[in-house]
Amino acid sequence: MFLIFLTILTLGLNSCGFFESHKEKSPNADTRLETLRERYQERKASYEEITLGTQGWPSIKDCDATLWAGEVCSAGVEVKIQNAEYQSGQIHRRPAPACFLEGQPNGSASTVSNDMILGYLACLWKTQDLHALQRLADYGEANDWQMGEPADSDRVYLKPNQIGLIGRMLSRLGDNRDYRKLQPAYFPVSKDYEKHLQVLGILLNGETSLELNLDIDGVMLGRLEALAEDDQDALMQAAYGRYTGDQSKALDLLLADETPIPSYVRGADTYKLVYWLKAASVVLNH
Repeated sequence: MFLIFLTILTLGLNSCGFFESHKEKSPNADTRLETLRERYQERKASYEEITLGTQGWPSIKDCDATLWAGEVCSAGVEVKIQNAEYQSGQIHRRPAPACFLEGQPNGSASTVSNDMILGYLACLWKTQDLHALQRLADYGEANDWQMGEPADSDRVYLKPNQIGLIGRMLSRLGDNRDYRKLQPAYFPVSKDYEKHLQVLGILLNGETSLELNLDIDGVMLGRLEALAEDDQDALMQAAYGRYTGDQSKALDLLLADETPIPSYVRGADTYKLVYWLKAASVVLNH
C-alpha cells in the first residue's frame, strides 16, 4: 500500500511541475532591447572609470564587498576578484585588511560568509576560472567547509546549497566531485537581503545546471515568481522574465528616468550601479 501511495504522490507532484525542469524561454520581441544595450555599455564604461583605482571592485572598504564585486563581475565587468583570496582557497569579505581579526573585530562578526562566497562563485563562473574553483573546493574539503573565522560563527560554515553549487560548477568544467549531487533547496524568505541572495543563487543554479544551461526546477521557478511580486525591483523582474520570456516589466524599470533602488542595495554608493548592471545583463544575456 505504501508503494502504491508513493507512486501516486510522485505522479501527482510531477503533474504539478514540482520535479519538472524549466528552461529559459526566448524573450518576446521588444524594440527597447537595443536602447538597453546602449545604456548598459554607457554605464559599464562609467563604472569601469570610477573603479579604475580599485581593479573593478565597487568598494574595498565595505564588509560586503566580495558579494557585490562578484555580482558586477557576473554582469560582465572585469574585476580582480582574486583580491578576496588571502591564501589558497581562503576567501574574505574584501581585499586586505580583513573585516574581522581574532580578538579585534573590525566591522564584521566574521572573515567571510555564505553571501560573500555566492558572489565570489558568480564571478568564477562568469570567468570560467577552474583553478580558483579547485582551490576554493580543496580549502573547504580540508577544513570541513569551515571557510573562515571565528569557528563559533555559523556564518563561516558553507551550507549545502553552496557546496552542491561548487560541485556542479566544477563538474561542468571537467572536475567531478561527489557533492555535485547535492540538490539546492529554496524556501520563502522575508528579509530584503535574503531575497537578493535567493535570486542570485537561483540564477546561478540555472546557469550551472548539470542537465542543461538555464535549467531550474518548479520550486525555484515558484520562488522567482514570488520574488517578482515586487514590481519595483528590476532584478527580480529580469530573473523571472528569463523563464517566462517576458522582459517588459524589467525593461520598464531599467529604462525609467530613475530606476527604483531596492532596500538591500545599501553600503557603498557604487552598489546602485552594480545592481542596475546586473539586472540589465540578465535581460541582455537572455
